[in-house]
Amino acid sequence: MVFAVAVPVAVLVIAGLALGLGNGDFAGGLALTTVILPGIWVMAGLAVAAFGMLRRAGANVGWTALGLAIAWEIGWEVGLVSDSLFMISPFAHVHYSTLADPGPGTLLGLTRVAAGLVTVGLYTLRRRDLAL
Repeated sequence: MVFAVAVPVAVLVIAGLALGLGNGDFAGGLALTTVILPGIWVMAGLAVAAFGMLRRAGANVGWTALGLAIAWEIGWEVGLVSDSLFMISPFAHVHYSTLADPGPGTLLGLTRVAAGLVTVGLYTLRRRDLAL
């Protein structure tokens, strides 16, 4: 979980600083890149919850969810996926388009969803009989 949370933060902060270095607006660059962090955390939380509940099949659930989210976004960008179907993806709520307005409530809500999924995943993982 440390890597799933910290690595995207580091990568997106570096990308935001590089973007800010290019256009002279460091705060705008950071805001533009780091706004998608809650969407990433929801996907990581989904993977943890699936792994806790479904054991090894949970990894398949996590990768499938990520693949579907990417496919939905690509399909939406080219006009093959409707707005309502695209809004199923957590990335739709933090998308740079005018479809979503990622305000503080949206970001906090996605972060709470991610925390809830991680809590469920860690709880169900703890209840499993693991030979450590």
